[in-house]
Amino acid sequence: GQGVAEMVSRYYLVAELQELRAGMKQRVEKAISVQRSKIQDFQKRLEESDGADEWRQKGEVLSMSMHAIKQGATEVTVPDWSNLDEETQEPAQLKVSLDPSKSAQENVELMFLRFKKLNRQREAVTPLIKQCEASLVELVEVLETLQTMPKASPDQAAAATRVLRSLECGLESRGIVKRRKASDTLSASLEKADAMLQAKSERKGRQVQPRGRGKAPEFMRFRSPSGLEVVAGRSSKQNDRVTWGIAKDRDVWFHARGIGGSHVVLIIPKCDDEEAFLRDHRDDVLFAAGVAAFYSKGRKDTKVDVSYTPRRHLRPPPPPAARAPPA
Repeated sequence: GQGVAEMVSRYYLVAELQELRAGMKQRVEKAISVQRSKIQDFQKRLEESDGADEWRQKGEVLSMSMHAIKQGATEVTVPDWSNLDEETQEPAQLKVSLDPSKSAQENVELMFLRFKKLNRQREAVTPLIKQCEASLVELVEVLETLQTMPKASPDQAAAATRVLRSLECGLESRGIVKRRKASDTLSASLEKADAMLQAKSERKGRQVQPRGRGKAPEFMRFRSPSGLEVVAGRSSKQNDRVTWGIAKDRDVWFHARGIGGSHVVLIIPKCDDEEAFLRDHRDDVLFAAGVAAFYSKGRKDTKVDVSYTPRRHLRPPPPPAARAPPA
């Protein structure tokens, strides 16, 4: 009833927080890897740009000795008047590689062009490295926060979710992490799983009789937080089979109250104290109730009342012969 609906709502507040935290952790870890790769690439380009001054020097030296360059030469040795011997005041000799397909003037222009290109590269890359390093520091701090966050109670989950959403929005708005797709949510995942189950059922094109407890492939089957099996029907016929064919007396039956929806059963193992077992597996009960709420006509509502009871408390439907004829 209302108590179960409130429990389901509180459960999914915690589930949403856990999903958000796990998703953010994964995206932040990926962003950290991206930033580190960027820094490595930028540093490599910065090291390449360190050769800019060497190209400038070659261009200046070569421009003063173009008369010594023969057409088609692959290299030339020319005096470097910017580098004089302290004793003799003779210039050092500088060997310069040339492009044999170009003239002396074109080779000089090519060297100055390389100098300008590498110089621009250095000017562009230096602030990018600082920017990536700052983003990396921030991402590492966010990751540490996500890893050390204490487990939130249902009462704390809403506030904690708002904090993480705000943090996520800030990272996304500055392009530090990629924006989360609308499909990366708990409800969207259930919608996608529902569509896949429907497509699978349509491809089969026939009914499959159950071969043992919960083995029928057309039923929707889930695993609760502790690993218990949850089975749900997709039609009125399947609902009957779930409730009266699959479920045992000890299993817990769920259904959205007052509206159409799937019959959902939480499969309970044999135990001496079923009530104690359910108290110890409260998250599993809430999970199954959430499945019943989701696969009902009230799935778009903010709250769905869910009834639940051990299957033994249900009355089986009368056989067809005993049912009253239509008026």
